[in-house]
Amino acid sequence: MKILSLSLLLTFVLTFSVLSSITAQTKDSAKMELNEMVHDFGTIHQNDACTYNLKVTNIGNIPLIILNASTTCGCDMATWPREPILPGKSAFVKYIYDSNRIGHFEKTMSITSNATIPSIIVKFKGIVLRASEKAEE
Repeated sequence: MKILSLSLLLTFVLTFSVLSSITAQTKDSAKMELNEMVHDFGTIHQNDACTYNLKVTNIGNIPLIILNASTTCGCDMATWPREPILPGKSAFVKYIYDSNRIGHFEKTMSITSNATIPSIIVKFKGIVLRASEKAEE
């Protein structure tokens, strides 16, 4: 009797697991794919333009809506598309760093959306030299 009960329980659990997996795979969702998770500006000079267009592609099957792209301090900012990104299409989130500050920097930007993973963190880094300094070759 115990073996029969255990067998029925195991069958139920496996069936439920398979059905849950199939349902999760067929559910409509937006999925965000980025061209990179860490962008290195390398060595730049003070007050040089320091912007990057991060490519965002919707690999899901419903429109991707970016709700926010927030940065971590007043020395950087982001702009994002306000229109939905259709399945299979791409758009850009623009990141801008104020290169007035000298030295190494590491900043993050959080992109919030309606995707299956609703918040993604992207890292930006680089070194800012004084305008009069030459970069090491």
